[in-house]
Order: sequence, then structure tokens, then C-alpha cells
Amino acid sequence: MVPDVYAPLQIKEGELIMDADRMVLNAYDASAVEEALVLKEKHGGEVEVVCIGPAKASETIRKALAMGADKATHILASGDEEYDSASYAKILSAFFKDKEYDVIGLGKQSQDTDSGLTGSMVAEHLSLPYTTNAVGLEVENGNLV
Repeated sequence: MVPDVYAPLQIKEGELIMDADRMVLNAYDASAVEEALVLKEKHGGEVEVVCIGPAKASETIRKALAMGADKATHILASGDEEYDSASYAKILSAFFKDKEYDVIGLGKQSQDTDSGLTGSMVAEHLSLPYTTNAVGLEVENGNLV
């Protein structure tokens, strides 16, 4: 979930102000959802999307469900707080810690801050292998490549 990058921007006192009322599914996260759906179609399973954000972020969850995700979890966070990659990674790691999953896919970066660190931090917290900038996933001999 990111502010709509196509919404009008303002600069106030030297800072960029984005319209936080217009939240959209980050394009990179949408690509991760799409790749998960391709894996599901080929190999079965279930796709769950996880969103961290205020109540107004529910629109991004509906978008992922409309794409074909099976279920969604919305971890409510105050719209007044700003989160960095480490904060998101800590929350996601706690969420996944006791879950069963075959793959955790995140977009390579956020469109609003371009940070791109959350995935590697989640992998580190959960002691999982990690790759970045994947352009496709295949299963060969039971392994994801």
C-alpha cells in the first residue's frame, strides 16, 4: 500500500506532501501477487496477501483479492505513524513466524520511498533464503528457482 503516485503532489515547507487519502496497491507488490497466482495455477496451493496499514488500506486488499488471492490479512496500523523498512519487516516477521508457507513474496521496493529493504530484513528475521529482483519463479525437482 502506497500513496497513489499519480495523485497531485504538493511541496510544503520544502517537503513533498503526497495525498495519503488515496492509497493504492504498490505496483511491485502487485507483481509479487501475480507471480504467486501463477505458481498457484501451476502447482496448487493458496495465496494469502498481508497488508499493514490504516483502515483505508482495505481498498488495496480488495484489489489483491480481485486479482485472485484466496485470503487476506489486514494488520491495522495507525495512519498517523510512519513506518520504515525495519518496522514493516518486524511486523511481517512476527506475522509469519508461526505460519506454514512455501513461499513468501514481497515486491522489490515501495513506489513511494523506493527503499527495497523489507524483503531482505524479513528473510534475515526468519532465517530464510532470499533473492531480489526475481523476474519469474519456477519449480524444478521440488525446489523454487
